[in-house]
This record gives sequence, C-alpha cells and structure tokens, in this order.
Amino acid sequence: GLNFDDLISTKSQGGSTGRMAFGCGDLEVYIFNKLGINRDKQLPKVSRLKDLKVGDCLFLGNGPKWNKFDESNWTHIYGAHNVIIGEVYDDHAVIYEMGGRYPTQHTYKKNLYFKDTEEADDAEVKRATGYTSWGIRRWHSFKQS
Repeated sequence: GLNFDDLISTKSQGGSTGRMAFGCGDLEVYIFNKLGINRDKQLPKVSRLKDLKVGDCLFLGNGPKWNKFDESNWTHIYGAHNVIIGEVYDDHAVIYEMGGRYPTQHTYKKNLYFKDTEEADDAEVKRATGYTSWGIRRWHSFKQS
C-alpha cells in the first residue's frame, strides 16, 4: 500500500523517494487512503463548476469534449491531469495541484471561477489549467463550513 506519511517525509517507499511530487493521480489516492475513505463507489457527478465540493477529484484532458457523466469516454490519448478541489467559495473553487506541475510551476493552488453557462465553465477550466475537457470523481461528500 501507499504510505502517505513516508512519502511526505521523503522516506523511500518501494525504492521511489519523492514519488508524490511526480504522480498527479497519486494525490487523490493518498488523500483518501490517509482519511480512510473507501473509493469503491463514486457519488453522482456534476457538470458545472458551481456544483464542485471540497474533495472532488477534477480529471482533465484534451481532445474531443467529454460527456462529464460518463467516464468511459474520458481519454488519456490526448494527455491527462488530475487535481483536487481544496477550497470552495461563493464565486470560485481552488484546485490543489500535484504531479510535475507542482515542482515546475512552484505553486499548488489555482482559482476556478464559476460562470453562467456550462460552455463558459469549460472555457474557465481551459484558462486555468490548459485542458479542454474535464469531469469529476466524487468519493465522499464532505460537510461544507
């Protein structure tokens, strides 16, 4: 299994030190494993940025527009990236980055501003992340404060 504490303390895990800085998809795994949250069954997906919740896993890619409710058409062929929704406010959400973008861009937060239409949301995701398609994976519904 993946041990979050060893990874963030730079201890070697299976011969790979610092893996957390390179695997964007691992961020999702580490967080939910550390919290003891089962990822066997997803909660319903959303198609609008205004419906994002803390803990949502935002999966990003390029190429043809995805059906946000059907993961079977989400493709890795055109490149993909994974981020976590770390904060949600009235007018925007804050994504937390990991993977190669964290050490190269020296920031782990980016804002996604809520827009009036789904098309405007898509344009906002492209502005903030550079990716043209997106969808969410929701494993747990955290209480919002």
